[in-house]
Amino acid sequence: MPVFLEPSLTRFSVKLREDIHDWSEELTVDLEEFPCSILTGINASGKTLSMGVLHQLCDLLVDYDEIKKERLTNLALQAGIEEVRVRFEYEWYSSEREESSKLFWFGLKEDISGYNSPEELQQSSTDSETYRRRLGSDLVEKDVRYGSRSLNSRIIIDFEAKAIRNPDDSFDGELQLSRRDGISFDVHQRISISEPRGHHEPGTIATIPTPRFEGRTFREVILEDEFRLCATEDLHVSGFGPMRLSKSSKSNDFAGDAWREILRERTGIAFDYMDYAGEDYFFEDPNIMLSFKPISTRLLTVEGAYKIDEDTRKDLERDIYPFFAPRGELSVNLLMEAIWTELVKKHRMEFSFRRLCDDHRPTERERQEAMEDWSEALDLGSSIDEEEFRERYCTTLAIFEMYGVNYSYDHGLVDFEDVPAGKFHWDDFGPEPIPFDEQTLEYEMPEKARTLLIESSREFALFHSLSRFLPFIHEIIPEHFSSGQKRLINLLLDISLSPDGSTILIDEPELSMHIDWQEKMVSSLIESFPKHKFILATHAPSMVKDHHDLIFSVPPSGET
Repeated sequence: MPVFLEPSLTRFSVKLREDIHDWSEELTVDLEEFPCSILTGINASGKTLSMGVLHQLCDLLVDYDEIKKERLTNLALQAGIEEVRVRFEYEWYSSEREESSKLFWFGLKEDISGYNSPEELQQSSTDSETYRRRLGSDLVEKDVRYGSRSLNSRIIIDFEAKAIRNPDDSFDGELQLSRRDGISFDVHQRISISEPRGHHEPGTIATIPTPRFEGRTFREVILEDEFRLCATEDLHVSGFGPMRLSKSSKSNDFAGDAWREILRERTGIAFDYMDYAGEDYFFEDPNIMLSFKPISTRLLTVEGAYKIDEDTRKDLERDIYPFFAPRGELSVNLLMEAIWTELVKKHRMEFSFRRLCDDHRPTERERQEAMEDWSEALDLGSSIDEEEFRERYCTTLAIFEMYGVNYSYDHGLVDFEDVPAGKFHWDDFGPEPIPFDEQTLEYEMPEKARTLLIESSREFALFHSLSRFLPFIHEIIPEHFSSGQKRLINLLLDISLSPDGSTILIDEPELSMHIDWQEKMVSSLIESFPKHKFILATHAPSMVKDHHDLIFSVPPSGET
């Protein structure tokens, strides 16, 4: 049986007929760059129509049936929609998280480091200057060392829907659905710039690992040249991979081989196919292929904005009741302790002396020297063995991740010198208690800790978003709500119940809300739901008061 993966929407474009809508350009939004995008324009300019056709196309791709296709076809032809494109992406590999390939027929070769030295660069047949610039080999410092390269790779699936009208230009015709596949790579080379040993003065070197490294990053996106017409199986259950070579290619070889060579030339990273995928690399074989079911968009319209029934009230009370102050302090602190434990475990699993030494397997002496250097740089204490060094090192990294770069030193959370060798335990340096401030009606915590709580708990994210608007939410949920409160609660509860990676479309979110709430709305969505993407259509200047960089005018124009 195919294994279903869930790519999320990362880009879309809509083009309406110029003779009907006076659109001279297409509306294009990159949701990676603008995870909260705001559509503005006069009445009947095409904002709601654009969101509606985007939602219907995504819904068709998630769960295909002929009725949905007919409905989308009628909308496209009668409303004057010329073309819609959507892009879905799925991360299948991340060397940073040390995950194995999620595509069991496609993987990295053993040597994933590429070209890490000027000598290797000169010996390669590719553009050495390009690699020098990307990997930092153009640096001339005496004590530069080239660390390991991290890699993230995503699958790209583009779909295109074109309205093909009959020759008499009536509202009859068909919807032509096409697709192309691609793959992207984000490569990051870490470069360690070290100072000579034995000359460290307090405060003259970095006290954390990050400033010792300089990063060089580059991105490659490789797509099929052309869209290909979709069969039904290409829409709702489809494997990934180039089924054929592009028309411009003169080779008769399988397309996957051509892709592999392009990847090597552009990234300097070698890729191969797993042996048990079969000699012919059967991308299209349903018995071994991976299939995709994109994460559905969620369209929140005005029609259901003001209804809060008993089930909705119970859902709301169940989700946010544990955070009511003052008893909510217990729930918040238990959450933080769980996050802390997972952070330490993660860093313990990722720990490697190869990160502290050069990018090679260190000798015993090198390991000891690296341990001494880093113990001094991070104030981990002295006279500790390798096991205890690992515990202290990983604890420090967890504290940095939870509180920020300087928090541990400014607040005195870490004082390893006071802990005798052999007596250290990471749990002794766990998170500080989080109190509730009755004056500000907020939990007092560093911003990074708040972000971790929001990302780790759907319920806390909902509570956090509501508390910015409804002070009473800390104490009790009233029996009756105003129309603005109903609108707000319905929006935020629906968003919180959507799967991570969802794209939420909201038509006129400002309805029934006071201008103060309107001004807070965009920031609240971005901060409280960082794993979601948003597309808003609004007429309210207050909604975009502090977010002019997120505005997309409808109809679009070529002006920058």
